[in-house]
Amino acid sequence: MAAHRIVLPLLVLGILGCWSLTGETSWEIHLMAKSSSSSGFYILNDYQDTFAEDSGSTSAFPATAVSNIMLKTLGILRDGARWAGVQMGSLFSRPHATALFVVDGVSSGAIASLSEKKFTVDQSGLTGSTSLDMQTMFSGDNVATHMSKIFDGRCQTRSISADQQAALAGSAEGSFSGGDQFTDTVKMIRGDSSVLVPYGLETKGLDVGTDEDVALLAELFMIHQTMEQLKELKNYANDGAPDIYIFTISTIRALELKYGVGSEKVLVATKLVQSTIQKVTKDLVGLYDGKILVQALVLEWNFPEGPSSESLAEAHDLLKPHLASPSFEDFKSDLPQVNLKPVS
Repeated sequence: MAAHRIVLPLLVLGILGCWSLTGETSWEIHLMAKSSSSSGFYILNDYQDTFAEDSGSTSAFPATAVSNIMLKTLGILRDGARWAGVQMGSLFSRPHATALFVVDGVSSGAIASLSEKKFTVDQSGLTGSTSLDMQTMFSGDNVATHMSKIFDGRCQTRSISADQQAALAGSAEGSFSGGDQFTDTVKMIRGDSSVLVPYGLETKGLDVGTDEDVALLAELFMIHQTMEQLKELKNYANDGAPDIYIFTISTIRALELKYGVGSEKVLVATKLVQSTIQKVTKDLVGLYDGKILVQALVLEWNFPEGPSSESLAEAHDLLKPHLASPSFEDFKSDLPQVNLKPVS
């Protein structure tokens, strides 16, 4: 099925490309969200003091420019990367790699501080939908694609997410992990959840039989698996071609919608996310002997509690010709998922 998106007036953005456990693309409706002051751009491992020491002395980090700012740290300046919080990287003394964790679509305050070096974030132009936000932040000639072209494909590039559209957005051609790999990972975990234990992903109250729970575990497992694969490769860390890693965590919002913001399961999930970020950061720093920039962009949002009955009715009327069931009650009970007629 081709990727589409719909805009529903007064209500929501309808997103195609969210994670799906069946391997099929999933439609979801998302309420319009307002940015949160608790969002942060964190520096988890600096290299040659690339980022400003006093985060309070700079303007907010412009999230939509993150790809260009990553390029700036590697010595390539574009007009969209003139944020004062980062210095121009040297082409002759650049980091051997740069890595970015993106955590998007979570409620305000969901993720605890990841580092003492934190910059506030300007979320203008973003929506709170991971698929759309990644496509906005990494559109066109993104950091992975650009560096791969310069170095004739010798860069190690990885873009990992349960959300296939998000993984594609952050990738250079052929380097994303999503879609079938995510579906296969879910099946493996459901068949034998002990595979989670070596990575500290014991279920701890999450249920691998529940779609939302296992999606979070599978997404984090894929990130850990990527690290294991990198450890087995030879000589890439010092080959002169900078490597780019983008790990996008997209599955927390579904847990919030199912169990409630601040619920025990959401707290378990966010702790697993934080521990994964910490462990993978440590592994990356070790692989590159410290010559790597590791950052995290946490985009938190103030989501409305729910749409009005009038807005729901308007959305239902707009989508009714395409719904598998024309019933308003079915439409309402299925939210945030939207069940459409098969494409002929």
